[in-house]
Amino acid sequence: MPDSLVFPGGIVEPAIDAAFPESKTNYEEKENDAGICLNGFKNDFPLRVGAARELFEEAGVLLVFDSNIRECKALTPEHDKSLNEWRKKVRDDPSKFSELFGSSLKLDVDALIPWSNWLTPASIL
Repeated sequence: MPDSLVFPGGIVEPAIDAAFPESKTNYEEKENDAGICLNGFKNDFPLRVGAARELFEEAGVLLVFDSNIRECKALTPEHDKSLNEWRKKVRDDPSKFSELFGSSLKLDVDALIPWSNWLTPASIL
């Protein structure tokens, strides 16, 4: 599948991930950023949200930035049992993902760094 982006267990939900409120993240678009921009997106923000959402849905790891104490964390149901219920909600309706975040607890999309562009080799028949 050449030119495909794959996240843990799933895909980007273009309408949902692109509409995720940037104010609920620590995303800062950087000039001359070599981020991956595909599918008509103006930047890699929806791809980062999709990757973070899929990481939470599939592995139960929630990347957060606490703006009160300026600290990044990876939360799991071991830290907060309510995350198990949230995983079920988000699996059923990915648009619920944004409800996990507010004014001080933000989605840590800056923890995700594009580091490679893999292509499936062409078949030689």
